Amino acid sequence: SHWALTIAVLVRAKLAGRLCFRHNAQGVLLLALSLLLGAWYGIYADNILRAMNLPVLAAAGCLAVRSLTGRVGREPLTISGIREGVFGSIPDLFRRWAVPFKALRRSGKRRPGAGAEFMLGLVIAIPVLSAAIWLLTSADEVFGSFMQGGLDVIRHADGTGLMKLIAALVLTLMLFSWMLGALQRPRAAAKAAPAEHMFPELALSVTTALLDLVYAAFAAVQIRYLFLGIHSVRMAGGHAAYARSGFFQLTVLAFLTILWIGPLLSSYKDSRRLRALCGATALLTAVIDISAFLRMRMYIGAFGLSLLRVLTLWAMAMILLCLILLAVKAVLPGRRVFPALAAVVLCTWTALNYANIDAIVARDQAARFNAGLTDLASVRELAADLSPDELPCWALLDDEAARKAADEAFRSQVFPEDSPSSYPSAYDWSLTWSQVRPVP
Repeated sequence: SHWALTIAVLVRAKLAGRLCFRHNAQGVLLLALSLLLGAWYGIYADNILRAMNLPVLAAAGCLAVRSLTGRVGREPLTISGIREGVFGSIPDLFRRWAVPFKALRRSGKRRPGAGAEFMLGLVIAIPVLSAAIWLLTSADEVFGSFMQGGLDVIRHADGTGLMKLIAALVLTLMLFSWMLGALQRPRAAAKAAPAEHMFPELALSVTTALLDLVYAAFAAVQIRYLFLGIHSVRMAGGHAAYARSGFFQLTVLAFLTILWIGPLLSSYKDSRRLRALCGATALLTAVIDISAFLRMRMYIGAFGLSLLRVLTLWAMAMILLCLILLAVKAVLPGRRVFPALAAVVLCTWTALNYANIDAIVARDQAARFNAGLTDLASVRELAADLSPDELPCWALLDDEAARKAADEAFRSQVFPEDSPSSYPSAYDWSLTWSQVRPVP
């Protein structure tokens, strides 16, 4: 559906003379990535990644179409371009719902106001018919049983089909409105006056400096205890137990720090003091990010890979790249770093999806089982949590009983007991389901 919608908009824009690929590298990149993510849904079947890809697919598709049709500038990957492209697309989903109804009204021969009068008649009929039916059913038992039977049919009817029809109508109107909005010429934007800073520079400098002191103390602890391993014998549980915790908290803290210093470097370019403090914050936060990576590596060494741990490693790498670019921004305030960062994040995220994370996790856990680092119960639990993308990797298990247990765990989770040979619907089906054989 994403491919059909995107191609339809681009073909209509081409016919209207609004399509432009030349000198629009970022728009072309976004179009290619959005089409790849759209195709990914027909190849792999991990439901968690399917849900996580929805906002990425929507944002990349909106930015690509609005950039290639001239609705945003030739650099949609800038902060202003993303804000204008993504948030500017939200009103387009709703503002043109009346267009097809107006066209139908113009093509018809009904007099103005007939629709409103018809709806008013339906509203008036509700109490009138209710009173009439109640009196008639009280007067005649046969008629009453007939009406009761009709009510029972309505009460026990499956409303799924009706809900799907309503949802299809709403989605059709939303997509039509979005397509039509993508083909409208953008309005001339008024030149905005320079915005005044909301907070004084000194206040932000004091806050950032105090934050740097806390981060410096934390970095000193990490260098001494985690990186160098000094006094690890004094720690409860030893060095490995000390390091196998806190990586999620540190990753979240590093991300929140980026949200703090990023806008400051963008809004206070003329303040050398604040830029220096933000640069120090970026470097100290890089130590926090590396600490989280080392902790995660030790945790993976103890328990192996999982989908969440792979995604966390990717997030740590992207955070580290962002911190490096922010440090560059602090030294060179005129250098634009966000388009490169956004392009790398989108490209690596798409590549990560096509790397088949479930297969990577299953392959790692199979190797750990063969090496005696995990037990059969863990393999069975993991097989029940993953998708059909994992199935070929369980053949790497050396033990035949383990291979059979992994296959049974997957099938018991996917196929219900009342229909053990049923495949998922066409909406959920993907190419990896072709390697799943139904239970005989």
